[in-house]
Amino acid sequence: MPKMWTSALPLAHIANLGTLSHDLGSHTPTWDINSSATFQIPTDSTTAYQFFDANGGIPIINIDTVNERVGIGTSSPQELLHVGAGTDASDITATDLLVTRAGPSNLSVRDSTNGVETFVFSSSVGGIIGTVTNDPLIIKTNNTNAIFIDASQKVGIGTVAPASLLDVRGEAVIGSTGTTLKSEADGDTFWEGNGSGHPFACMFVDGTQSIVVALTLNEITEVFDDGTTSQFDGWLAGDLNEFTFPTGGTEHYLTVTKAGFIRVQWSLSYSMISPGANVEVHGGVAIDGVATRDKAEAHRTIANNSDTGNMSGTAIFHVPNGNEEISVWLLNTSNSADATVIHGNLSMVQVGGT
Repeated sequence: MPKMWTSALPLAHIANLGTLSHDLGSHTPTWDINSSATFQIPTDSTTAYQFFDANGGIPIINIDTVNERVGIGTSSPQELLHVGAGTDASDITATDLLVTRAGPSNLSVRDSTNGVETFVFSSSVGGIIGTVTNDPLIIKTNNTNAIFIDASQKVGIGTVAPASLLDVRGEAVIGSTGTTLKSEADGDTFWEGNGSGHPFACMFVDGTQSIVVALTLNEITEVFDDGTTSQFDGWLAGDLNEFTFPTGGTEHYLTVTKAGFIRVQWSLSYSMISPGANVEVHGGVAIDGVATRDKAEAHRTIANNSDTGNMSGTAIFHVPNGNEEISVWLLNTSNSADATVIHGNLSMVQVGGT
């Protein structure tokens, strides 16, 4: 008696279906569809349509008509298309494609002609995205390269040919609060504070008023108004950003507000009243009233009573506390003749963080 093929699918409607035939030798049912076919089940089910291999077990394909999902390698698809035997749904509610196993899971996209393969991998180690072949990884936004990682793991931002482990071409800001490192397109790099631009400040003596500095032999004295020998408080505030300039009779220093490194530049033009011949005067930078003698110090020899001294210096200083007071000092190593500062300048800018 010839074997008859029957469909196990509880179909309510098969449209445009042509001839249904059965090969008695191979027991292979075939449909000859004239144009298109529509399959519709009378009652929805999470396992409405299933395709198995000869051994049964987990279906190769499972169609869930209740939730309108398709599973490959699973009888319980959790998303629109679920590939793999993993049972968890995605933590992202807008997921349409889920690739999951009961353990490490990977999704690969490969160009078989050129041998380039990109993958997305998840395991107990974490999430990994990259190339498994000797090829770069490019992340784009608006169809424009945002991050370029070459095959030797050099990262380029603004370039597809990174020259070092991290190569940023263009302006970059590192940090979210306080002091940040900024690199501009022209190559300038500096630390920037909460204000506009990086922290900087200056103070000056403008020449319309002077500061008489009462010097004693071999004693370092800050250049400030002592309240008796000077007509005015000679130092004036210049440009200020982040750094502060005091008021109230102590206007002779600038106070940093951030710990780090500052570049200080100072200059003084002064005269002396009857100093005598060959009087040697030193000057430099003081931090919290203490003279620094190892950097930015200068000296000038006053040859006679009519001579004028000019000195300047520059150096980078570490200010670890973030509240140091920066000033200028003078030292007479020959006698106790006073100096009258006519012009002066002290400027500084933060060039590094802690």
